[in-house]
Amino acid sequence: MAESMTDHFKRRAAVIAERVELELTVAGTEYAPLERAIFKSTKNNTKSPKEKHIIMLQRSISDEGYSKTVLKMLVRRLKEVGQERISSGSLAAGIKTISVWHRCLNSGHKGFITLSAQYAHLLEAPPGNALAAMYCTYVRELLKVFGAGKCAYHRDTVMEDSRIGKLNVNQVAIVAPLIMNQMKALLRCDLQGGLMDAKTRCSVHYAINLLVLDGMGLFYAIDACMDTIRDGITGLEPATAQSMASLYEKYTKLPGHMLNLLKQACLDADVAPPGARFDNKAMRDFKAKVEGVQAKVKEDDKTSEAVKALADVAAAAEPVATFSLEEIEADQKQPPPAAAGNDLISLDTPVAAHE
Repeated sequence: MAESMTDHFKRRAAVIAERVELELTVAGTEYAPLERAIFKSTKNNTKSPKEKHIIMLQRSISDEGYSKTVLKMLVRRLKEVGQERISSGSLAAGIKTISVWHRCLNSGHKGFITLSAQYAHLLEAPPGNALAAMYCTYVRELLKVFGAGKCAYHRDTVMEDSRIGKLNVNQVAIVAPLIMNQMKALLRCDLQGGLMDAKTRCSVHYAINLLVLDGMGLFYAIDACMDTIRDGITGLEPATAQSMASLYEKYTKLPGHMLNLLKQACLDADVAPPGARFDNKAMRDFKAKVEGVQAKVKEDDKTSEAVKALADVAAAAEPVATFSLEEIEADQKQPPPAAAGNDLISLDTPVAAHE
């Protein structure tokens, strides 16, 4: 739906009025550059956030003091865009504000994502913005998983020193359900409805691309977890083994969902996040990875049925008796058995002697 000329001028006039109000409030203050960066990256226009404003915010949150300030500004901005008295109450401004927050969370500064996880309840979508509400639900799940696992697993797997590969099967059994929950929240975040409106198309495309990037990292993480589970499921406790078998069955369905998610990605320069992870080559490589996993889970010895069978083996396994060194030493100190009575035949005495 194209924006009429009248609506265009009304929106521009409202943005200018809001900018003037902002300057009257923050001009000359210590945090004026940050206020301007947040306003300009989330204002009610048809464009996605500019990278120079995102970079300024990402540099600021590397400092603990500024990190808290940026968080407060983002929370306040989310409330502002929900107010009907200003034009930024539009769908685009709400989605862009969450996108900017999302970019800051994925900047690699652990302090900011830790701080955001502590105040995840403040991440509330503007009233009446269904798209922003879905997006908020996913970002809150991201923060919940980080709070529980102390690691941004959707980013960890793209680093050279990944934590997933260092976990044993028991540790993987703890984190794998968390990662799967984040993936499910991501797949439920369907923002494609916003692509039909010209006023929200760019901001929605930008948000979808951020979700695709997270989905790629999560898929790598889950795939690594399931490799560990397949190899070590028989070493898990029976209940845990059954739970992992159920999780593996869900994993076998992920490739199809991921291929559908990849179709939503848009590589146009005005909506694509920067970086080597989001270009044609990266998309082709990831698609090949997903298709490879799809083929792998169809192999006879790699199906969910095989994993279920291994889980059944773990559940049916008899416990093996184990003894500690202390128990063995205590047993050796036990007094010898009492001497046999005269009514018993000694094995050292010939039978003829008793006749």
